[in-house]
Amino acid sequence: EMAATEFTASVGGGSVSVTGKGEMRDVKIDPEAVDTDDISILEDMIRLAANNARAEADAAMAAKMKDITGGLPLPPGMSLPF
Repeated sequence: EMAATEFTASVGGGSVSVTGKGEMRDVKIDPEAVDTDDISILEDMIRLAANNARAEADAAMAAKMKDITGGLPLPPGMSLPF
């Protein structure tokens, strides 16, 4: 179920959005977000959107694992096969 789930995060009021499933699959950039005099802002927004999407995926996986294990922590080094 988690392998089929894509996560999307947007920043800058929707100026930049990133979609993926552990790796970035799609990037959308509003042309109005591009300031050729300060491209570093756009770079920061892309990085932030990618990190936010990854954090959302990690949180969803943690919640799913909690449901599967009944809230019991897995021993160190042990994981479920997915």
